[in-house]
Amino acid sequence: MKIRITQISIIIILLSSFLQAQIGVKLSVDQEYHSNPVGYIDPVSSLVTNIFSGVSYGDSLLNLGYYGNYNYLNSISERSSFQHQFGYWDFSENSMWGGYIEQRINKDDYKYLDYSDIITFYRYKFDLSGISTLLSFNYNITDFKEYKSLNHNLFSGGFRLSKSYNTKTTIFLGTEINYKRYSENISITDSLGTHENNNDIFQLNTSLRIAQSVSESVGLALVGSKRIVLNDVKPLDDVIKFAIGDDAEIFDSPTSYNLNSIGIELTKVLENNIKLKSGYYYNHKDYKTQGTYINEEEFSIEKLRTDFSNMFYFQISKTVESGFLFFNEFDISFNYQYINNNSNSYWFNYSNSATSVSLNFNL
Repeated sequence: MKIRITQISIIIILLSSFLQAQIGVKLSVDQEYHSNPVGYIDPVSSLVTNIFSGVSYGDSLLNLGYYGNYNYLNSISERSSFQHQFGYWDFSENSMWGGYIEQRINKDDYKYLDYSDIITFYRYKFDLSGISTLLSFNYNITDFKEYKSLNHNLFSGGFRLSKSYNTKTTIFLGTEINYKRYSENISITDSLGTHENNNDIFQLNTSLRIAQSVSESVGLALVGSKRIVLNDVKPLDDVIKFAIGDDAEIFDSPTSYNLNSIGIELTKVLENNIKLKSGYYYNHKDYKTQGTYINEEEFSIEKLRTDFSNMFYFQISKTVESGFLFFNEFDISFNYQYINNNSNSYWFNYSNSATSVSLNFNL
C-alpha cells in the first residue's frame, strides 16, 4: 500500500509540474471530539475523523473535478459514511454554469440514508447602478435508495445584491424562491374522502447581511434570514416519523420548514496570517412535514414540530505560504462549536459541543 501511495504521489507531482495552471489538488484532514455527533437526546460522544480530498482539471475547453469525503465516528462506527461528487463546469467573464453528480454511501445498518443527487446550476453577475448583482438558478434531482416516496425535484432561483459605502460598510441582500416537487403523490383524507394528491412545496427565502469594518484588522457583521413556506403542506408521517437525530435533517430538507434566524459575527486579523473568528446564531424553525414525538414512542401529526436553537462558534486559523510536500500552501485551524436545541418533539431536545483541529492543503 505504501508503494502504491508513493507511486500516485509521484504521478501527481509530475502532472502538476507539467500542467501547473490546470491541475488542482485539495486535501483536508479534520480531527474532532464531539459530545453528541448524531444529535440524540441521550448523548453518545465520539472522536470524529473527516478526510476530504479533491482533484480538478481546467483549461479553455474543459473543467472537471472529483471530490470525496469520508466521515468516521470512532465510538459509533456504524454511523460512518462516505460522500463523493463528480462535477463539470464552464465560465465566461460574467457567468458560470455546470453540473454535479453526488452520492452518499452509509454502512449496512443505515443504508436507508443513502441517496444520490444530480445538480445543475447557472450564475450570472453584473453591475446595476453601482450595486453588484448575482443571479443564480439551480435544478436538483434527489433519489433515496429505499424511501422512494421522498424522491423529489427541486428548482431554486434568486438574486443577491451587494453594495459598499464610504463608511466601510457593505450590505448584502438576497432573495430566493424554491419549488420542491415529490415524485410520488401522497394519500390525503378530507371531507371528500381519501384521494391521491401531490405535496409540492413553494418557499420564499430572504437574507440580509450588514458587514462593518471597525478597524484595519477588525470586522463585525450582523446576519439575518427568513424562510416561509407559502402553501399548505401535508406531514410525511409514513417516513419522517421514523427519523430521529440527524436522520431527520437528511429526510427533511430546509425547503420544508419556516425559519427565523439572526446572528452576529466578529473577525480579527492578527500578524503572521493568523485570523480569529467567532459568531452566535439564534434560530426558530417551524417544520411543515414533521409531526412530534409526545414521548419516546407516541408520535402525532396533529401537532407539528417546532425548534428553538442557540449556536456559538470560535475559530483561530493560520495560513502558511511556504509549501509542504508538493502543496503551495496549507491552513491550520482550531475550531469550537456549541449547539443547544429545544423542541416540542421529544427526540429533538439535545445539546452538543465539538472541538476540532483541521489541516487544509492546496496545490
